[in-house]
Amino acid sequence: KTMHTTAHLFEKYFKNQYVRISVGGLLIILLSLIFKSGDYNGGGMNIVERIFSHSEVKYEAFLIKIIFTAITIGAGYKGGEIVPTIFIGATFGAVIASVFGVSMPFGAALGITALFCGVTNCPIATLFLSIELFGANGLLYFAFSTFISFILSGYSGLFTGQKIIFSKLCDEKIEINTKYTRQVGDDIIKMFTSLLKETFGKSQADFIYNGNGSFIILVKNSDYI
Repeated sequence: KTMHTTAHLFEKYFKNQYVRISVGGLLIILLSLIFKSGDYNGGGMNIVERIFSHSEVKYEAFLIKIIFTAITIGAGYKGGEIVPTIFIGATFGAVIASVFGVSMPFGAALGITALFCGVTNCPIATLFLSIELFGANGLLYFAFSTFISFILSGYSGLFTGQKIIFSKLCDEKIEINTKYTRQVGDDIIKMFTSLLKETFGKSQADFIYNGNGSFIILVKNSDYI
């Protein structure tokens, strides 16, 4: 949500993409100088490793990483999104664990599991990932954090192309996402029809849509179809 909002703000106030990435780059440099650290540039896996090896974490680390990642991706730089997710999940989980007197590595593992599921909406894949990374001894806790995260994360995630058309709470379709998905499909079909008309001539191709998900594309006198 933060990254999508930041990207929208960058596009709104900086129409030129070169200006947009320049401003984003300058902001990252400025923030790096302010915090006097390169911990939040790049993947930051050394910070995650420090949590598991020495139970050390800065309480503000997760929040700063969110800001750095949102600015970087929002400005138009192409980079990883899953590794920052692991960083944020691990640091936030470790902070919460320290507040409640729980093992930091254990809290980091739960944080990674919960956030990964929350941003991807992939609970089964998350469970397999948690077992692969942390072993099966904490499976019950991983399953619980995955379930809670999946239910509370809503119907949007890190990837804008992902559309959830069924409710997470009951066996029914979600009308708002169904409408959106159908609209996207209609647009693609119409674009394809326009391409056919350009290829075969407007009089040789036609598109019939009944408004209910069914369509027919007619190509007359074609040697190809």
